[in-house]
Amino acid sequence: MLSTKRRTLVLLGGAAMTGWPLGLRAQQYPNRPINIIVPFPPGGPTDVIARAAAPQLQESLGQPVVLVHRPGATGNIAGEYVARAPADGYTVMMGNISTNAINAHVLKSSSFQAKRDLAPICALVQPLMCLAAHPSVPAKNLAELIAYAKQNPGRLRYASSGIASPHHLAGALMSQLAGIQWIHVPYQGGAPAANDLVGGQVDLAFLTLSAALTFQAAGRLKILGMTESKRTSLLPDVPSISESVPNFEMMNWQGLFGPMGMPAAVVERLQRDFHKAYTTAAVRASLEARGMEVIVGSTASFAALVNREHDRWGQVIRATNITLE
Repeated sequence: MLSTKRRTLVLLGGAAMTGWPLGLRAQQYPNRPINIIVPFPPGGPTDVIARAAAPQLQESLGQPVVLVHRPGATGNIAGEYVARAPADGYTVMMGNISTNAINAHVLKSSSFQAKRDLAPICALVQPLMCLAAHPSVPAKNLAELIAYAKQNPGRLRYASSGIASPHHLAGALMSQLAGIQWIHVPYQGGAPAANDLVGGQVDLAFLTLSAALTFQAAGRLKILGMTESKRTSLLPDVPSISESVPNFEMMNWQGLFGPMGMPAAVVERLQRDFHKAYTTAAVRASLEARGMEVIVGSTASFAALVNREHDRWGQVIRATNITLE
């Protein structure tokens, strides 16, 4: 019987696969099920992203795809498991900005290093984030919010989904770049943070766009800005925070990683098939309906993004002395 910590989704099938590049000395890849390790519990954004293209992946790869949930330690349990797995392409991980860029700087006693031990394969999806305010906050836009915060240092309280979460770091970076002082109120997840924002227990919150849109439609909060560097086509009338705070950006990316040392041909096959699956019209529409943008690209571009984000958020974390230990 499977452990409660190891819930799986097995997509049965086995269509024949042809056209594999010559030169791979092992048997054709893949020739058995592929495990996608999900570092967080079922139902969250990472789980949604992993499931979104599973049928398309099975068809393209010609093998069952198995989602295995290994939550805990803000994703480090899953990361260590994948880092120690055989580098054969049959165990990969849905990683994100926390597991592969932030954790190394806030979990000092980690037994592995994501940058050293996990190889980027391809970016997949970006769950969009926004800064939302309670209707009582006396600001109709970002410029007014910043002016109010400067006139009232320490008065505004912003919520996040937890210490060292992307939502927390977005607030720390905005404070640093805009020269404002506000109080961080961490929650255990985005849902309780959103609930307390609409209830007026906090003034602002960095939230996923999907969570914020429902409450904005009901008039229970107002979205002031997006955390990405540019406006999103999903909500083009809402400005990016960077329009008022130069150099601000929080890109809440998610992507595919595997153990370091995988054969180049295996990495190329995975990148190609995941790119194909996530850019199908049905998958893209499904994710956009949840406030997520598909950002698939090359392995090289994803590796550059991961390295850049690792170093960038390390600087922010050191400057603000954020730690989980």
